[in-house]
Amino acid sequence: MHTLSPAELTGPYRDFTVTDFAVEPPCALHPDVAIMNAHWRLHGFKTVKGESAPTDVRATLIVRRDDEGWRYAVARFMVPLHATVQTA
Repeated sequence: MHTLSPAELTGPYRDFTVTDFAVEPPCALHPDVAIMNAHWRLHGFKTVKGESAPTDVRATLIVRRDDEGWRYAVARFMVPLHATVQTA
């Protein structure tokens, strides 16, 4: 399990935490292109009633290798985030 530190989240997201982060093994589409799925749980959203609402997020990622290494080319989030971010 990976939890992001507060230093990794800023602005209205600074009090959020990420848990249960997992990335499935990549599937090569080409020697320099791969697709992979990831999922995690995001804590910190509040409902309109002010209740805590953890959100499970899934994403499909397309990564591409260039001279400096592997980089995200596309990220598609498949679970919409239906929550309100409340800032101070």
